[in-house]
Amino acid sequence: MYNNFNYFFLKHTFFCTFGLLKNITQILKIVNKINVIYVFSVLFLSIFIRVNVSAQIVNIEDKRSAFADSIGWFETGNLSGQWKKNKSEIFSVKAGFQVEFQFKKRILLSISKINFSRINKKNYINEGFQHLRYTKLLTKRIGYEAYGQAQYNEQLSLRLRLLFGTGLRYKICSNKEKCNLGLSLMYEYDEESTEKITQRDFRISSYFSMAISFSDNIKLYSTSYYQPLINKFNDFRFSSQSKLVMAISKRLSATITFSILYDSRAPLDTPSLSEDMYGGLRYKF
Repeated sequence: MYNNFNYFFLKHTFFCTFGLLKNITQILKIVNKINVIYVFSVLFLSIFIRVNVSAQIVNIEDKRSAFADSIGWFETGNLSGQWKKNKSEIFSVKAGFQVEFQFKKRILLSISKINFSRINKKNYINEGFQHLRYTKLLTKRIGYEAYGQAQYNEQLSLRLRLLFGTGLRYKICSNKEKCNLGLSLMYEYDEESTEKITQRDFRISSYFSMAISFSDNIKLYSTSYYQPLINKFNDFRFSSQSKLVMAISKRLSATITFSILYDSRAPLDTPSLSEDMYGGLRYKF
């Protein structure tokens, strides 16, 4: 059975890689932006923190490393808000919550996020999503995944996006390292708010995740996605999110997050490339 899984994974990885190479010029331009953010973020922190910087792959992939045992819960949440009034009235709120439960070889993950900002009764940011994911470990390196997501983003003219997918997750590093490659088939339903266009597509969804440790208290997490249409690789989305985390205590951390998204078929009056960078505090319950 596992030989069939390996054949499926390698076959679809080949087709996905082929599509990636066809669009490599556009993607490299996007990746160059991310490299600049890495350099400036590290330089900024090194001014204030005395550390021995040594980049390496570590035994962690964002929140998935929370468990030391085969059974356990993990929760984390953040909430921030602002209200200000002088010549202009500003109101903003940002919230996120994550719950993860592991029972032996099964993992259930739930992530919720909202981000809202209004200035003088005009929405400048209005976005959010809910993500659910189920993972079952088949071997030490291969896992089966099924997931669903609901999302909206007013500034990207996205009224509603629903997606459902299933596929494999492959651990490509040794036992002491947990960089991962994922590949799945995804059905997507999109409603655009500008022209009231509805799209229904099947896409290949691939991702690569890794982590770099600069010191015991500074870590960088990065995950990149490439999602082409299953029958048209020139129609694709590429996104990457990188988070720099500086531990203040065992539960409290300061974070800098940079996200970038490129959509070759963006809604009308919406840029193909969008970027987002922000800092904040994260507390683990």
